[in-house]
Amino acid sequence: MRNYWKHFRIPFIIMIVLALVFGGITIFKGSKEVKRTNDEPGEQRVFDYADVLSDSEEKKLEKLIAKKQKQLGGDIVLMTIEQRLQDESDDYEYPEYYYSEANLDLAEDIYDALSFGYDVPGGNGFIYLDNYYEQEDSYQYSSIFASGECYHEFTDSEMDDVIADTNDDVEDDPYDAYCDMINQSVREMSKGGIDIPVLPIIVIVAIITIVFYARHGSKAKAKKTTAANTYIANNAPRMNQVQDIAYDKKVVTRRIESSSGGRSGGGSRSGGGSRGGRSGRR
Repeated sequence: MRNYWKHFRIPFIIMIVLALVFGGITIFKGSKEVKRTNDEPGEQRVFDYADVLSDSEEKKLEKLIAKKQKQLGGDIVLMTIEQRLQDESDDYEYPEYYYSEANLDLAEDIYDALSFGYDVPGGNGFIYLDNYYEQEDSYQYSSIFASGECYHEFTDSEMDDVIADTNDDVEDDPYDAYCDMINQSVREMSKGGIDIPVLPIIVIVAIITIVFYARHGSKAKAKKTTAANTYIANNAPRMNQVQDIAYDKKVVTRRIESSSGGRSGGGSRSGGGSRGGRSGRR
């Protein structure tokens, strides 16, 4: 046991420190509360104009949102509507994605018109707009519009995942689908842009441990099995023919730079400043 601890104590201590650091980051991010500085929108955050929720479900969603807003430091708005989007596709950059962009435009207009924003009107937060009207292309559209820090923390792929997951469940149980949407959205944005690769770190530490033990363990065994008489015969030095081979080990590191442009393409849009969003259909 002593030998085991002797060889493994350093990697073991490293793993404990990493676990404490990463765990502390997670706890801190999950428990922080940000003070609101914009009171213009009032307290209502659930607007069920499509009438898919019961009164009790709306109240429970309001409570959930009130809790998550403090954690996120951003407004969270849920609105269901049943509205036809008039075909004005000629005015859009991507006519084939007209309904996606039109629904997203509507979400942005609603967010600004009602002065949502946790810090300032039009500021930090997001709205999930679910349009239950079957448009002329036989689809129903839903959009996420995010502003401020929420836009920076909510990536396109994360928005797409939230919309897709919600659309999968909303027809069977709108309340559960919207609860999951709120929790999933806040969870994604609460990462703070830090994606800690825990598994690769554990693997690397394990490899270092094995290499460390193999090298130092073999040296220890060599010291124990090599006696003075190995090099002495008949009271005279005995020299064996030795050929020294030098190995040059070159370690090459590669830094991969990545850059992302503006959010564009089907069903997405970013406007001036820190705001934009995504749309999906079902």
